[in-house]
Amino acid sequence: MVEFIDAHRNAHGVEPICRVLPIAPSTYYDHLAK
Repeated sequence: MVEFIDAHRNAHGVEPICRVLPIAPSTYYDHLAK
């Protein structure tokens, strides 16, 4: 799921994608920090 967000974040933004998918933006950003 993180790979999907990475692939589409420039076109749509992280928060709008996370709103549609069952993932919190903080979870995505936490994964990137690791």
